[in-house]
Amino acid sequence: MATYKALTVYQPWADLIAYGLKQYETRSWQTQYRGVLFIHAGKQFGEEERAYAKRFAREYPETDAVFSGNVPLGCIVAAVRLIACVPVETLRDTLSPMERAFGNYDDGRYAWQMQVIKRPLVPIAAKGQQGVWEWQYTPESESAR
Repeated sequence: MATYKALTVYQPWADLIAYGLKQYETRSWQTQYRGVLFIHAGKQFGEEERAYAKRFAREYPETDAVFSGNVPLGCIVAAVRLIACVPVETLRDTLSPMERAFGNYDDGRYAWQMQVIKRPLVPIAAKGQQGVWEWQYTPESESAR
């Protein structure tokens, strides 16, 4: 059974990462890990998150494809390569308005730079956790969809 590193991200941000529209995930903590990281869409998609999705779709038409269907919850939505983890202060002024809108770039936070490797054709059911966690992929994961 293969084990991989994973990170749970709330929607709509998980899909923005999966579609390559969000290159940085901002966190209050840093990680020394670099390499393949699976993005897990958390189960939460409440009113606040829905309001963000509507705002993003209104302000950034390129996100329309992301929010036009059902938003996957509780599943793996992408494999990315975690390239860097830097203080937001070192790059925030170089980011596009869209990238800035998709993260919290307040002082003292960290920007995790990600490059999408692959998006599964169908999201893979998985139970998330806080922090960087170990995800065990099994063929049964695929059949749980």
